[in-house]
Amino acid sequence: MRFTVITGVYNEGLDRLQEAADSVLSQSLQDFEWIICDDGSEQAVHSFLEELAGRDQRIRLLTNPVNRGLAFSLNRCVKAATTALLLRQDTDDRSAPGRFERLVPFMEQHPQYALVSSNITLFDEKGAWGKMAYPEYPEKRDFLFCLPFMHGAVGLRREALIRHGGYCTGKRTRRCEDLELFSRLYALGEKGYTIQEELYEYREDAAAGRKRKYRYRVDEACIKWRAFRSLGLLPRGIPYVVKPLAVGLLPPALLNRLKDRYYKRRRNQEE
Repeated sequence: MRFTVITGVYNEGLDRLQEAADSVLSQSLQDFEWIICDDGSEQAVHSFLEELAGRDQRIRLLTNPVNRGLAFSLNRCVKAATTALLLRQDTDDRSAPGRFERLVPFMEQHPQYALVSSNITLFDEKGAWGKMAYPEYPEKRDFLFCLPFMHGAVGLRREALIRHGGYCTGKRTRRCEDLELFSRLYALGEKGYTIQEELYEYREDAAAGRKRKYRYRVDEACIKWRAFRSLGLLPRGIPYVVKPLAVGLLPPALLNRLKDRYYKRRRNQEE
């Protein structure tokens, strides 16, 4: 196998799971294994995953007897992986056609990057409604406004992930495990790159807004304080530490427009 796709599942809708699975299994680059960790889902979801794995020998299904969180599940996937390159896939999103074919060769040819991601397309039940572009060469300062990588869209080097301790499984990092991991990797000297193409389709709808409970915004503020301190972004980062508390009151569509405006400014500066 050339690379490994890793996914954590917890009680996702079957229709969305099928969409995600179809987007992975229909990729033009097929030389992969897909490790899925069922994080204590209901029986209907687990049965769906068992059937999926039974139809394709590349799929390996791991099971947590009880819900342990995404970080714990992904660490299990990382440990079980047999390849050097790992590609994330979330259960309610889709990989755009050709995503693997663009991401994997780039990672093979550019070993200096521990993280490689892409721009994304935003969609809901009515179809695509927007795009998000990220800095091509993310720097530490890009962690201030918002996370410069979409978690589901990234490719990671297994060796770097293991060497730096993998995902943090503490309760306070739930819903923020990506921020904690990526900022820690950057603080330890790793670098990332963003392919300037929309290779990942991120579901952003009314349900996505409901997922962002305010207590997770409080946890995010705490994690940002620690992350910015490790990245040398304090004290100028203090306003961004408290930003999640204010952002929690904004409609998701407005937040995405603000993110897009910020990254357009960054691209203009780079050019």
